[in-house]
Amino acid sequence: MELQNIPFNQLLQLSEADGYQYIYAIKFGKFLNKAVDHLAIGELRQRTFGEVKDWQSMHEGGLVLRDYPVALSIFFDKPLPELYALGVVEVCQTVAYLCEQIRNICAVEREALVRKPTIKEVKAGLDRFNRYGSWPQLYSIATTFGKSIQEVRRWSYNECFVILCYQKDYSEYQTDFLKVK
Repeated sequence: MELQNIPFNQLLQLSEADGYQYIYAIKFGKFLNKAVDHLAIGELRQRTFGEVKDWQSMHEGGLVLRDYPVALSIFFDKPLPELYALGVVEVCQTVAYLCEQIRNICAVEREALVRKPTIKEVKAGLDRFNRYGSWPQLYSIATTFGKSIQEVRRWSYNECFVILCYQKDYSEYQTDFLKVK
């Protein structure tokens, strides 16, 4: 049976039996999980730091189907009813597109920004900072430039990424410099 591109809000109102084919297609199918930018969001690296970090947080927390339009609202100044009225195909494929973009950004950030903690840092409880998500990044940039966190959230993701890379490299340089005899 071929899936119809029904409005997303209609999908949420279907009975479990009637909605099964859609849920199955979303979980296991390729068509609804095909990464397509139907809503012209563009490259996430070209968006604001706040938008990317908000999406990263939602992605890491696990997106729930009923919240897809809420997640899309990060990028659109449209009322939620309009986003819920979009077709299932547009919503699901756009979410797949954003998830693919976020996975790529996370991989690049892991490579460029994450370093293996020392045993001393682990013993001291470094993991206690994990609960703050992207806030330490925002705080670090804001305090460096004497700006508010809200202002930094409006900066481009690429600019903030370069700043964070520089801060990491400079910190490692200072550590290495102190070790030189």
